[in-house]
Amino acid sequence: MANAFVRGANLNTSMMYMGSIMSFLVRGQDTDGRFAMVEYRARPGNEPPPHVHLWEHEMYFVLEGKIEFHCENQVETVDAGETIFLPKGKAHAFYI
Repeated sequence: MANAFVRGANLNTSMMYMGSIMSFLVRGQDTDGRFAMVEYRARPGNEPPPHVHLWEHEMYFVLEGKIEFHCENQVETVDAGETIFLPKGKAHAFYI
């Protein structure tokens, strides 16, 4: 059973990944495997390579700037304040 909690981005919840900072604000184990939420502070050139998630969808909310997302044959530019949904099982990547 999930419990209420408060968590922020700090040294205990964060790690470096490919030159960017990932902060795990909500983990799957906190929500009975229903969802997770990560704050990802990326720099241009440090984006992960194209990849596929077999088990989970992804949703991004862009806080500042803009990001170009590729999902199979679709390309979308997402501006600050906008959200993009990427379905599981489809190859995707993003570029800052």
